[in-house]
Amino acid sequence: MSEPLRFEVIDLDYGCHHGRFRVAGKAGPTVIVGSNGSGKSTLVEAIVRTLFGFNRQKPDARRQQEQRRPWKGGRFRAGLMIRDREGSISFERDFDSNEVIVVRPASGEELYRGEANPAAHASGDQRRFRELLSGLIGLVDLAGYERTACIGQGHMLETRLAEDLLKIAAGGHSDIEAARGAVSDRYRELTLAPIGRSERRRRKPGRLEELEADVERLQAELRVVRQAETERAPLVQELRELESDLAESRSDVQRLEEERDALSRLRMLEERADASGERIRRLEGAQQDLREAIWKAQQAGTRIEGLPGRDVYPEDYLERLAALEEGLWPQLQALERRREAGATEDRDGGETAIGAGGLLEIALGAALLGVGGLASGLGWGGSPAPGLIGAIAGLVLIWLGTRRRRERRSGVRDAAVELGRVESDLESLRARVSAKLDGLPDREAVSPATLTERRSLFAEWRSAWDAVEQSERRLGDARKRAERALDGGPRDAAAEGSGASPVERAGEVLTALEDAVSSERSDVLAPTRLAVDRERAAADGLPEDVGASFLKVDERLKSGRAALAAQQDRERELQHRLSALPKPAESSLALDERREALSKRVDEARAEAGAYREAHRLLVDAYEEFRETDQERLVEHVDRHLSALGDGKIGPLSVPDNLESARLMYRGRPLQLASPPLSYGELHTALFGVRLGAADFLAGIGVRLPLLVDDPFVHLDADHAAETWEALRAVARDRQVLVTTQDRLMLQYLGVRADLDLDGSDLPASAQMELPVTGL
Repeated sequence: MSEPLRFEVIDLDYGCHHGRFRVAGKAGPTVIVGSNGSGKSTLVEAIVRTLFGFNRQKPDARRQQEQRRPWKGGRFRAGLMIRDREGSISFERDFDSNEVIVVRPASGEELYRGEANPAAHASGDQRRFRELLSGLIGLVDLAGYERTACIGQGHMLETRLAEDLLKIAAGGHSDIEAARGAVSDRYRELTLAPIGRSERRRRKPGRLEELEADVERLQAELRVVRQAETERAPLVQELRELESDLAESRSDVQRLEEERDALSRLRMLEERADASGERIRRLEGAQQDLREAIWKAQQAGTRIEGLPGRDVYPEDYLERLAALEEGLWPQLQALERRREAGATEDRDGGETAIGAGGLLEIALGAALLGVGGLASGLGWGGSPAPGLIGAIAGLVLIWLGTRRRRERRSGVRDAAVELGRVESDLESLRARVSAKLDGLPDREAVSPATLTERRSLFAEWRSAWDAVEQSERRLGDARKRAERALDGGPRDAAAEGSGASPVERAGEVLTALEDAVSSERSDVLAPTRLAVDRERAAADGLPEDVGASFLKVDERLKSGRAALAAQQDRERELQHRLSALPKPAESSLALDERREALSKRVDEARAEAGAYREAHRLLVDAYEEFRETDQERLVEHVDRHLSALGDGKIGPLSVPDNLESARLMYRGRPLQLASPPLSYGELHTALFGVRLGAADFLAGIGVRLPLLVDDPFVHLDADHAAETWEALRAVARDRQVLVTTQDRLMLQYLGVRADLDLDGSDLPASAQMELPVTGL
């Protein structure tokens, strides 16, 4: 038995999967667990879609393809590494373009590259790809895999026992059927008579009928030819005389053609030499231009030695200095002077003015008030009026002193507020000055006293870097012109981003120019000149002015061809007159020989048709025998799995005629596979046995495909699940088995540890997943 195929690596940008899986090489089934929506079914589907693609002519497949586009966007592709008996094979499929690349990595041998569109059955690429799939896995389309070695989630009820299983497996009866078809096709090419009793007579004649018609036509033509042969003699004689003149004219034309060809070759070589010389001059001009540009760039590079880098000074450097010099610094100095003046005034007279202001008036008013009150009480001079006037005057003085003192306190407060405002403006202005200085080189050295020096340094820096930029632009233009002169166009982005300086890249191009000049001289110009010398030496008498001589020979050749064409026209005229006679251009003897040969071929075709009829009869008998044999083998494989499933209640199969008549024995009763007496779990168990049997039948003829099983424990109780698991373990001894499930409790009950958990971040080491799967 051949080595079974194995899936080793799955690399996906497909639906929710963006990653690379390396499938563990183990003896038992590989188990992938995950909850609903985690991507189990998508992972299984991606494997078979990588092999067979999407048939976009079918609406369901087209809709499914659009749903499987990568969730993260980007390229829609998948890769699959398969191992057969000869080693690993890499499948790469682009689902948008249907391009497939199949390579053996060990040897680098490319087995296939091209479009593998399952909708384009008749295309050459698809035929080659189907041949590759047939030789590698034994199947050429998705339906075949799904019917024999792939159990998709929810597809178990689609399982059927039918003739197409035998055809998918390509058993012996299929070979006989193909041979019977080939015999029938060959027979139909021979004759329109039906090959079998059930076949109707066709209208399109076969080769036998065509040969018989040809014999009848030759017999009628032979009678006409024999009557008209005497009318052809004069025309035949003239044609013979004309053939001699034609031979001489053809000889003259051939000689002139040879002479013209020699001149044409020489002219072409001389033009090639001139073109090579012109290319050398163009390359040398580009060399000179590039050398000068490199020298200018090197000189400019010398100027910037010791200067700050290209990005040290900000773009608005001069504008910042101007803003500092013309606005911010003068404002700052003015505010500092105002602050110093305000502080001095406050320090020297503020509290003194407040302390002395108004006290004299208050004291004098108090004295007058006291004296006036006393005089008024004592009746000074016999009248209280003077005392009252004095008291009133004292009150007025007290009021004036109090008012003056309050005004002086208000003035002191206003001066303090003004001083605080100046301090705030100073702080804001200093922040603006600091913002202007931010990002300036040597900002501590920037002051009103150093502005001239800083502008001078900046001007020197700007001049030097402007010279560098100008030289770099010139160097870049010269390099591009040199690259165009090299017929290569500008260098690719990888070369531009390699980290080399413009001068180094220009130096590389200059070296390439020098190599191109040297190569052009030694490989083109010199060999071409040698070829010119050889051509002249080989053809004696070639003139120096090749162009003029070529034109003269060409004119003579045209005249010779015109004369030859006139003779050929006369020849055709004679032949036309001969053909107008009621006899073909063959003699009666030749026609008679052809008639006899055709008669023999008619007899041979009749004998061949009889042989094909007999072969077809034998193949029909053999077809039935082989079909029955393959059917028995398929049923045996299914029965073997049914006996291990269902606790002995399910099976075997009873097949009285063909597979469509198959019945499942259940507790001794024959039932259809979809019969209602079967519970849902028992029905799935029976259909699972049919699937395993079909896969074993396929493996029995040398193709042991990996078995893909998606959620096999759905609708099964613990006992049926255990039986199913044991069946999968048995199958895994002979081929790879990949199982997906969401039933963690069932796995725990069975004592099975998952190889890959699509729900968790801590994945088992046995999964050997190289990249994480995200977006699940």
